[in-house]
Amino acid sequence: MWWLFHKSYQYIKTNFNQFEYIMTYINQNLWFEGSSFKWASYIPIWLSPMQYLYENWIYTNRKWVSGNINLQHNKLAVFPIVLLARWIKKSTQKKLEAKNKDICIISKEDYFKW
Repeated sequence: MWWLFHKSYQYIKTNFNQFEYIMTYINQNLWFEGSSFKWASYIPIWLSPMQYLYENWIYTNRKWVSGNINLQHNKLAVFPIVLLARWIKKSTQKKLEAKNKDICIISKEDYFKW
């Protein structure tokens, strides 16, 4: 898989020079650690809470919540979602590497503001 991600990076770099980054998410709750992304030079920059929501026992997400006060949250502990990024332009590589030293953690309060 890392080879496919690397080839995708090369294609984007060649054909879409207006972009600075490629970004993707890893859901660790699906037992996917993202090793292939790491081999393709993606680095973690954000951690976002994973919150499964149920409205009247039907799965929903934070964008679809109708304001119902009967909203149930996941009862099991879950891992955060990891946002990974890969630079396209060499000039942005140092920015991402600096960001990697101080990974941003999104709070649950900020998560629900979006």
